Amino acid sequence: MSSKMVTSPSQGRHTAARHHEHHALADRGSSKSKDSDWGRDGRDDQGSARTLSARSDDSLLPQKSMISRVGLYVREFFEQSTLHGLRYMILDKGNYFDVALWTVALVASVTGAILLIGGSWRRFQDNPTVVQLEKDFRLWNTSFPSATMCYDRRLDELRVQDQIAELWGARDNDTDDYRRYYKFVEAVANASFWSLDVFKEFKGDKELNAVNMLDLADKVNLKVFFRATVFDTSPTINFTETLTEMGICYSYSAVTARYLPVRRNTPFEDFKPPQCNFLNSLCYARVEDLQGPVKYYVHSPYEIPDSASKPFTVHSRQERDTTVRFLETIADEQLRTLTRRQRRCQFFDEGVKPYPVYSYNLCMMSCRRKLCLRYCGCAPYFYGDRGDGVKMCDVDGLACLAQHADKLVALREEDPEAQCKCYHSCEEIRYTTDRNFERSWSYPVPDNIRFRWAIELYSKTRVKRSIIFTFSDLLVSFGGTAALFLGCSLITFVELIYFFTLRLLCSVAQARKRRLT
Repeated sequence: MSSKMVTSPSQGRHTAARHHEHHALADRGSSKSKDSDWGRDGRDDQGSARTLSARSDDSLLPQKSMISRVGLYVREFFEQSTLHGLRYMILDKGNYFDVALWTVALVASVTGAILLIGGSWRRFQDNPTVVQLEKDFRLWNTSFPSATMCYDRRLDELRVQDQIAELWGARDNDTDDYRRYYKFVEAVANASFWSLDVFKEFKGDKELNAVNMLDLADKVNLKVFFRATVFDTSPTINFTETLTEMGICYSYSAVTARYLPVRRNTPFEDFKPPQCNFLNSLCYARVEDLQGPVKYYVHSPYEIPDSASKPFTVHSRQERDTTVRFLETIADEQLRTLTRRQRRCQFFDEGVKPYPVYSYNLCMMSCRRKLCLRYCGCAPYFYGDRGDGVKMCDVDGLACLAQHADKLVALREEDPEAQCKCYHSCEEIRYTTDRNFERSWSYPVPDNIRFRWAIELYSKTRVKRSIIFTFSDLLVSFGGTAALFLGCSLITFVELIYFFTLRLLCSVAQARKRRLT
């Protein structure tokens, strides 16, 4: 007899519920398994993001070797960096072709970026300026050229007698001692690089070595008396006594001469050189009734003649008329933002030791002074006391320098021994001789000496130095190159610095704290 199992409706419902619960648990287990596999594959962005911090911390755990920790940290940077191509260099194993392709592309991009950035940097360092020609000559005011005058024979006879008597007690000018002292005083007063040989005769004389040559030259120097006629009578400008490499001379309307006084702490007044323009056809100065033959130099008011400059000579009963042409160079004020090496020039107020102002000739004088110090351990008195502790030459020192005089006069900034780099002035006026006319008289015409210098022909062009490649242009060039080759910006470099400084320190600190706990 067969028996049938009969289930009630309530029991059926319970059985169905149990089957449904079993299938639900199986589905949840399957989904967890899939999620786990998906996370292990690393292809889910959300899952990858959840593991980044853990990977960062794990990379710094103490039980791992230093190389592995560094490798994991760099890998994390490659994954998170916004620098194009880095994340494709760390693909899963087996994708060697893709990794090689992206590595070559990234290396080529970095190389191209470095080459272009290097070119931009070299351009900014070596050639950021441009020279422009200006033609609006009717609007220009040009400084009238200065003149520096030096007597051929600078002795005031009465002063010489007084100094010989005061220093050595010799009063009889017929004695050998007096003539020897007179020759020495004359050599000191007329000292320059061309006349140093005469001091060899007095070498080893302790009595003469003790003499302060600058003070002696100043006391016996022939003071200037003259009558001048100037086109512009408004400024009260006079001849200024100044120390040059030709000895004690006198400069008219020279701003630089104020910084080369014979006596230290000599007060001076600021002045502006007379101005000439295209509409003023009378731009000249004439000096006459001088006490003796002179040599004079025509130069910029912001320059001073040196031993390499060429003079004009005026003898007794002679007049010389010199007219000059000029080429003026001005500079944009923004040029000061560049270094001297970049712009290859210096402004007047950018002095070179030991002088408070700058000009090309002052720089060359400074170089000769340094060479004098190197050759013989002293500098000639006509460089003055600059307050920098450099010893002033005595007789033996000048006799030593006589052996190097030719080399000192012919010095050029390219000379490797001089170790001197002299730039031209950023703002300068270069004068060239246009006409040089002399007229002489014979007796019984009065023994008059006069000279005149003038501007008669005005230049219709001038040069202006300007910046063509500024620092802002450099930054734009860097940014454009980096964006073109690497697809990065300034934020990328900030991210790089942050990742390997602040973030690295924090990760190390957290790992150390975790190890201690």
